[in-house]
Amino acid sequence: MNIAIVGATGMVGQNFLKLLKEKHFPVNTLQLFASKKNEGKKLMFRSQELTIQSLNQNSFNNIEIAFFSAGEEISRQWAPIAAQNKTVVIDNSSAFRMNNDIPLVVPEINASLIQKYKEKGGIIANPNCSTIQLVVALNPLHTGFGLESVHVSTYQSLSGAGQKALNLLKEESQSILNDKKALALASSEHFSAFNCIPQIGDLNEDGFSTEETKLMQETKKILNLPHLKITATAVRVPTFNGHGEAVLVTLKKPAEKKEVINALMEGQGLKVLQEKHLSHQRFVDGRNDVYLSRIRAVPGEEGKSWMMWVAADNLRKGAALNGLQIAESLIKQD
Repeated sequence: MNIAIVGATGMVGQNFLKLLKEKHFPVNTLQLFASKKNEGKKLMFRSQELTIQSLNQNSFNNIEIAFFSAGEEISRQWAPIAAQNKTVVIDNSSAFRMNNDIPLVVPEINASLIQKYKEKGGIIANPNCSTIQLVVALNPLHTGFGLESVHVSTYQSLSGAGQKALNLLKEESQSILNDKKALALASSEHFSAFNCIPQIGDLNEDGFSTEETKLMQETKKILNLPHLKITATAVRVPTFNGHGEAVLVTLKKPAEKKEVINALMEGQGLKVLQEKHLSHQRFVDGRNDVYLSRIRAVPGEEGKSWMMWVAADNLRKGAALNGLQIAESLIKQD
């Protein structure tokens, strides 16, 4: 297939390149796009040296699938142009996720929504990184027992904020370790090193951050549960990669622990770690699945409420891999 990556020099764009190679995706031609400051730079793909281009009105001629990961502004400007060209746009930004006419897709759950796109082209939205791992974990419980409510606290790595944020974390950490006096300068509430920041994005009038709102709204849309009771607290933590989530879920139908474990073990894209094994951020770095651990019943709830720890690589399953799986689903439906 003729493929394009918009935002090829970014962290997610780099993961698209890796995964296209790892998964032996059927690439005929590959076009790489980024900002004008990166125009002319070279990237390697399958022993080929490819030149970074900037976008123009003709960029999507003969492009069948375009992976967009260059931010909301670029997606709003260029994704409709690509879609009019009958290109399938798989967009990793928040630009179109809550548009009623655009599917928000996690292939393990709702790949059927994209059947018409192979011939017509159009925009398919890739969910937020924290949403993807949450719904992959919730879906087996939803189909097996029904969901009454979900409460989640996220522990999101700096890679989710981009390469600049990662570089800043390294600089801040080194500064503090080399000079104790530097700690006194770390008074800013957004100083990331050795710090947890309980706000990702701007705060809305209701007190929820934009990241929390995305997580709550997107989960309802993907699971097709518009009236689901769901709350979220999103926290940025000083880890390099991998997001963790502490999840409390109340089921409509009570279940024994064995039933809950079995349902989760049968879930697509899920790996359940039992006993004392933990699915922490370092463990999931570079892995494709969503990992669960510390699954336990809430005392006194008679099998209705359950707690679990959910972790995944936010650059892979939380972004590039999910987008590539959408593309694979399109091919399978051909």
